Amino acid sequence: MGVLSPLSATYLFGPLFRWYVEHRFIRFKHVSNVILMVLVLSAFLSIASFAGASVLYGSFLAGTFLSSLPCTHPEAPFVVMSREHGETDPGKTPTFVHTFEKYFLGAQTYVLQPMFFASIGFAIPFKKLWTAQAFWKGLVFSILMVIGKVREVPSLPKNS
Repeated sequence: MGVLSPLSATYLFGPLFRWYVEHRFIRFKHVSNVILMVLVLSAFLSIASFAGASVLYGSFLAGTFLSSLPCTHPEAPFVVMSREHGETDPGKTPTFVHTFEKYFLGAQTYVLQPMFFASIGFAIPFKKLWTAQAFWKGLVFSILMVIGKVREVPSLPKNS
C-alpha cells in the first residue's frame, strides 16, 4: 500500500484527474471536493482493512493521495491564494485542505480528537501499573530524566 499508492497517484490517477476531472471541479467548488474526499477515503479504508493494515494508515495514505492529484501550475484551478479566492474566482476552486478546514476541522477538533485520546487512555491497563516493579522502574526513570534535564551540557566552541 505504501509503495503503490504514491506511485499510482503520481503516474496514473494524477494525470487522469488533471486531464479529465480537474476542470469540472470549478463548477461545484467544495461539493466536488467533499465527494472525492469521501470516495478516496472509503476506498483506502477498505483497502487497508482487507490488507490487514490499520485504518489510520489507510486514512494517511488517502490524504497523501489526494494532495498529489491537483496540478501545481500557477494557472491551474486548485492553485489559489486563499479559500475565499477559490470560492469567488470563477476560474478557480478551493483546495482539498480548504474544504477540510471549512467543513471538517471543527468536528475533528471537538469530537474526533477527544475520542481518539480517550480510546488510547482506555487501552492503558491502569490496574497493572500499580505493581511494585512498575512503581520502582517509573521512579528510577523519572529521577534519571530529571538529572538529564538539569545537568548542564557544555556548549560547543564557537568559530568566530
